[in-house]
Amino acid sequence: MFSAIREYFTPPIFGNDEEKTSTARILFLALKFYYRFSILMLLGDVFIFVCKLQILLVVLLFIIILSIAKSLAHNGKIRPAGYLIVIFLWCLYTPAIWLSGGVASLIAVSYIIISIMSGLLLGRQASISVAAISCFTLLVMY
Repeated sequence: MFSAIREYFTPPIFGNDEEKTSTARILFLALKFYYRFSILMLLGDVFIFVCKLQILLVVLLFIIILSIAKSLAHNGKIRPAGYLIVIFLWCLYTPAIWLSGGVASLIAVSYIIISIMSGLLLGRQASISVAAISCFTLLVMY
């Protein structure tokens, strides 16, 4: 059973494309982290959170998006998987920032994490674009 789980989270290896292989490795590290985070959110949904149904739906949607990104990556489509993860995280954190107090909330730091992740997965131009869109969004929220 553990070997099946390990195989599920093993990044694909692309024979003659070392850059694509290293990007896949980074993507799968992020996917592993977010799968674990989702499990913690499900536990928090059972024991802590008040709005159980809403949190459950968001976490299940998040797990579906992570599974789609993993499937895309195993089929050799690393960039679309990276775009899917970055866009979904940005769309997930933006309402959370808005609802938790805007620029003054600690969740606003997540934009930095998303910008760094987009740089690692998609390149410098995507990172600059995500950072610019995030700064503009924070400016509007202010």
